[in-house]
Amino acid sequence: MWKPATEAQIDAATAAGDLRENVQLDVKRALTGGDGARTELARDLASFAIDGGALLIGVAEDKAAITFSLAPFPLAGVAEQIENIAANRVDPPLFVRIHDI
Repeated sequence: MWKPATEAQIDAATAAGDLRENVQLDVKRALTGGDGARTELARDLASFAIDGGALLIGVAEDKAAITFSLAPFPLAGVAEQIENIAANRVDPPLFVRIHDI
């Protein structure tokens, strides 16, 4: 499973067209508020519970062109929000590892 360590690695993968969502990788432009968004994130996290996976936040997807691009945003409070959703909206609660890039 691909685990990028730097923004440059993500940028290179998007520029080369090598970034693809699959059963072990999901991308999101940003975390949004609202109950529906939290429920969707819980589903995304739960889908990785058995075989593992990664949720890459800060990447925009152009569904029509099937391309991705960097969409950086402030990380303040994001890790706590993800941990809270994984612990309280997934049954059984899910342990997640978060890596800020």
